[in-house]
Amino acid sequence: PLAERATGPVRLTHVHDMLEMERVLDDFRPRLGGRLRAVPLTEALGERWLTLYNEAFAAVPNAATYGQEELAEKLAQPGSCGLVLEDDTPVGIYELDLQSGEIEGIGLMEAARGRGLGRELLLLAMDLLAECGCDSCWLLVSTGSRTAYQLYQKVGFRTRQVRSRWFRAEITGQKDLNVEEDGI
Repeated sequence: PLAERATGPVRLTHVHDMLEMERVLDDFRPRLGGRLRAVPLTEALGERWLTLYNEAFAAVPNAATYGQEELAEKLAQPGSCGLVLEDDTPVGIYELDLQSGEIEGIGLMEAARGRGLGRELLLLAMDLLAECGCDSCWLLVSTGSRTAYQLYQKVGFRTRQVRSRWFRAEITGQKDLNVEEDGI
């Protein structure tokens, strides 16, 4: 496995880990504060959901944007996706795998962030999975997404597996031993 180190002219620096985290959906899990409600995805809401999805994940490294093809796939899975409303105003989205219990994606639009709605959205997703009969739920998170990672820990998620480790490779400034001094 890779580790931080210098090898010749290259230095590897650990950037973040991609973790698989899980939590039991028992009666002791935190409960919703009641500010948000879920509205399942329908064809009529499709374009709004697609716009909110892409806005919510625009700044997330390596996040995929969705188009019409992905929207059609999501519409074919009733109950797995939807809008999240605060006072009848769309503020976010959810995307769930109702079979495996995975929280595939939850996201808030920029204007809704910083008010504790991320925690509410996570709890809402957990409740939706519990209502579908899931005994536990899981998700992927980068330790580089500090706010999300800390939120998941506070709500009781525990690391199940390290999926991948990410490193930055930097040239240390040492001369390449295969290049002559004068560059010829």
